[in-house]
Amino acid sequence: MTEPSGWQPIDTAPSDEPILIYTQAWGPIIAVHSAEFGEWLSRMQVPVSIRDESEAPTHWHPLPEPPADAARDADPSA
Repeated sequence: MTEPSGWQPIDTAPSDEPILIYTQAWGPIIAVHSAEFGEWLSRMQVPVSIRDESEAPTHWHPLPEPPADAARDADPSA
């Protein structure tokens, strides 16, 4: 069941695509579940595996769409 905030139980999370996950240790972080390795990998500056029980994600949320003008901001010639 989706909570009013849009967070969903982690057991319904998609694999192999970046999403927001929530962990007690780290709060919300961008991560991807690797089907190949069977574990969550964070998208922090140095990708790490989320293995410790205290870091286990409990919920997930889709990433929001980027701002409408983000592409223009990234391309100075636009």
